[in-house]
Amino acid sequence: MAQHRSRAARLFRLLSVALTPGITAEAATSLSAWEPRRTREALMELAEAALVAEDDHGRFTSHVLVKAYAEELFRETEPPVERAAAVSRLLQHYLHSALNAQSELKGYFRISPPPPPPDGVVAERQGSLDNAYGWFDRHRDVLFEAVHVAAEGDHGVALGGWPWPCRSTWRRRAPSATGRTSSAWRCGPPASKVTGSARRTCAAASPVPAGTPARTTTPSTCCGPRCGTTPSTA
Repeated sequence: MAQHRSRAARLFRLLSVALTPGITAEAATSLSAWEPRRTREALMELAEAALVAEDDHGRFTSHVLVKAYAEELFRETEPPVERAAAVSRLLQHYLHSALNAQSELKGYFRISPPPPPPDGVVAERQGSLDNAYGWFDRHRDVLFEAVHVAAEGDHGVALGGWPWPCRSTWRRRAPSATGRTSSAWRCGPPASKVTGSARRTCAAASPVPAGTPARTTTPSTCCGPRCGTTPSTA
C-alpha cells in the first residue's frame, strides 16, 4: 500500500509538466515510464483524493492551484536530470504518436515506418486513417505546445523530426501575440479519397476562398488531418 501511495505521489509531481490543462492516461504512461496498468492505478488513486479529475474526453485535469503545488513539489523533490528526462519522455510521446498517425497515410503517400520510441515511452497507435484524423484533431493544442517546447529548449527532440503539420502550425501561430487560436491543418489525402468520419473531419476545416489554387506537397511532408492539398505525383 505504501508503494502505491509513493507511486501516486510521484505521478502527482510529474503531472505538473503536462503541456495543456489535461493529459491522457496514455501520455501519463510515457511521462512516468511505468506500465500502463500502474499508471492508471496511480491516476485513479489521485482521482479518489480529488487531486485530479477525469473529463468526458479521458483527460485528467487539476485545479490551477493544485497544479502549481505539484510543480513546486516537482522542482523541490525531483533531481534536475529526472526533471529533464520527464519532459523529454512527454515530448517523445507526442512526437512518436504523431509519427504513428502520419504512417496511417501510407495508402496515399510513400511514408517510411516511424522509428521505435525511446525506452519508457509508449506511443499511441491509431490503427486506421479515420482514427489518425481524429487523433490529430483531439491533440492539436497539445501538439502545438509540444513543438513550441521542443523548439525553445534542449530536450533532445529536434524540431525537424516532427510531422509537417505540427511544425507548420507552430510556425504560423507562434509569432502572433494571441496565436493560441485554431488554424486549419490543410494537408492530407485528396478529399475525394477520404471516407467515413475522416470526410466529416475534413468538411469541418476552415473554408478555402474561391479561386485559391491547391497546394502541391511532397509525400514526405503530408500527414495532417485537413484536406485541401494535391499530393505530388513526382
